Amino acid sequence: MAGSILIGLAVAGHLLVGVLYLGSGLVMPYPWVFGMWVLWLGWTVALYVAARRAGSRVLLVPVAALALWILIVALGEVIVAIGIPVVAALEESDGLPLATLLALLASGAF
Repeated sequence: MAGSILIGLAVAGHLLVGVLYLGSGLVMPYPWVFGMWVLWLGWTVALYVAARRAGSRVLLVPVAALALWILIVALGEVIVAIGIPVVAALEESDGLPLATLLALLASGAF
């Protein structure tokens, strides 16, 4: 009984997180959105496997899916925010300032 309640909560949470994944087109370009949809389908498979094992860890799947979505969107925002000064710096001179290059490396853009 408790296992089926946990599975129900996990499925409900996964569907709520799925709304974010499906609506990702509002915050990112479409080639990346298709990848987000594939990721969500992968999380659906992980949820199915966790539910079949009927452990309490089934609740971790929607939490992990939400955390990954937030991480991807936040990283994309950082790359776009850094990209604006990069374009300006490239238009003004022959190269990138060291601080901009280090920020790009730290964000994972390279």
